[in-house]
Amino acid sequence: MTQTSTQTVSTRLNFSLPPSEGGCVKLSNNSSSTFKIKWDNRPVEIQDARSREHEFSLDKEGFEFHHAPIPSLDFEDEEAVRSSYYKDVERLALELTGADRAHAVGHVKRTTYTGDVTAEKAIAPAPATMVHVDYSYDGAWERFDKQENRGGVEIPDWDQLQQNHWAALSIWRPLRTITRDALACGDKTTVPDDQLREIRITHQNGAEHGMFHLAYDPKQTFWYKSRMEPDEVIAIKLFDSKQDGRARGTPHTGFQTEQDEGPPRYSIETRVLVFWENESLE
Repeated sequence: MTQTSTQTVSTRLNFSLPPSEGGCVKLSNNSSSTFKIKWDNRPVEIQDARSREHEFSLDKEGFEFHHAPIPSLDFEDEEAVRSSYYKDVERLALELTGADRAHAVGHVKRTTYTGDVTAEKAIAPAPATMVHVDYSYDGAWERFDKQENRGGVEIPDWDQLQQNHWAALSIWRPLRTITRDALACGDKTTVPDDQLREIRITHQNGAEHGMFHLAYDPKQTFWYKSRMEPDEVIAIKLFDSKQDGRARGTPHTGFQTEQDEGPPRYSIETRVLVFWENESLE
């Protein structure tokens, strides 16, 4: 990906429209429905965080960039990902947050396609193309309260843990150098909560929960990191039970530019719950 200047790239992002203008209120992730929704498509300048990684915080902007050596692992082996890579993600999450416990609860690998590829023929989901937060503030409770919605992961003492401070993160890692369809994160200090519009999403197993789509505002700022390598990750705040002014959920999206080049993007995002056993819930 070639930058249009030394600090930014130009693109267009899909933002939420109100229902009265054809915006989304319900979404299913087992279909191509996202491509049929009417979006508020806006030009946006996205700033490059490379060499500025130290400026970001999970609790302020809602995301961080880190160097994290990729393990020697066959990422096509789903069992190896769950049994081995999840442990690496949990260790990283504890290191980044200072939490007492971490439990990886699922992952998604994404790639891009050329031509007409149906959902049935796709080997992995395509990058999301709308600015969103995976869970609304109520939706995170809906999503993770049941074991079957946590990828079958049993979390000992769950009933007790959810009474204390907890959060959900995504650890996003490229599996090859990113030269197209990079990931952008919205600086939560520029995104007030009243710009987050809750919708309902239904998963393949029938589970349903709330998530956020973002309404556009020209004061919002977005960041990405150019040419990310497999030994680099983005930690993204998806939910935080604290209500003390910190970032509780970070808008993010894949994006394209006219300068995209090279092989399809291939990435893995792993969702991990972290718990602080001696901190109050809110």
